[in-house]
Amino acid sequence: MAEKNVAELLRAPFPSKEIEWRVGSTFKDRQSGTMLAYVSARGIQNRLDEVFGVEGWKDSFETCSKGVICTLTCEFDGKTIVKSDGAEFTEQASPLKGAISGALKRAAAQLGIGRYLYELDSPRVDLHNGRFYGKITLPDWALPENERSGNLETKVEYDKRQSYGSSSTYQKPVDTANAPEEIQKLLDMVVSDGSMNNGKKLSEVSMKSLTWMKFNSADPVLKDAAAKVLDFKFPRK
Repeated sequence: MAEKNVAELLRAPFPSKEIEWRVGSTFKDRQSGTMLAYVSARGIQNRLDEVFGVEGWKDSFETCSKGVICTLTCEFDGKTIVKSDGAEFTEQASPLKGAISGALKRAAAQLGIGRYLYELDSPRVDLHNGRFYGKITLPDWALPENERSGNLETKVEYDKRQSYGSSSTYQKPVDTANAPEEIQKLLDMVVSDGSMNNGKKLSEVSMKSLTWMKFNSADPVLKDAAAKVLDFKFPRK
């Protein structure tokens, strides 16, 4: 595999479903803010598998006083590529886990993976208690060819159902007494993403938290489950 081909494969845009968003800077008592795009750790691992093969790369981590350093070692055509970068401990429920994930993403950017996301504008959006409920669509240049639609700018769409009725209702778990079997199985799913609902079943989680999971959870399985439960309770019109 030629070096040019390797570089192109590493730098190729990710499918939109593999791009995550988080709130960056906030303004006006967290009622508005900027959104930052990133690739999940799972997406990075998949890209490394695709380019180098499952046995063609490895990662190693070193803990230091303020965070973690990740080193990626990749092999192809008898050559070795080594890239390192680090990230500080996060303020999340699992500071070490957050630092490991961050260090992996930064080391991957040294290889060119997801680096194009740094060229994106950070859209300013309306927030609800510091959180964004909606969808962000990337411009064509930041998408693979099969997803391009002529869109030239980053577009922001809000979920019109985000209020889900009164605030008191919004704080309560979803009432799904008459839910089909598929939804009942999803409600038995246990949250394990390190968030404030960690260890709870979806049946015990408020609609507010389900909405946050739908748009912000780093676990794609949990995001999909939360979306399906909310769509059952509040079907699109």
